[in-house]
Amino acid sequence: LWKYVDIWEVVEILKAVTLSSLVFSAGVLLLVGHGFPRSVLVADWILCLALTAGIRMAVRVYRDRL
Repeated sequence: LWKYVDIWEVVEILKAVTLSSLVFSAGVLLLVGHGFPRSVLVADWILCLALTAGIRMAVRVYRDRL
């Protein structure tokens, strides 16, 4: 099914990753406080997005090239 990935699925993944990262950030800030580095939260968002949407799109591009 990965060969049918399109841009709209990536948009939905972007929404889901953003929402989950916001919830995660709120939880970290409530439990740990403001001493937690915000760069870790941004890196978490970027990595989650790249690893979920990026891998799917990479498989699609690879299959299209064959």
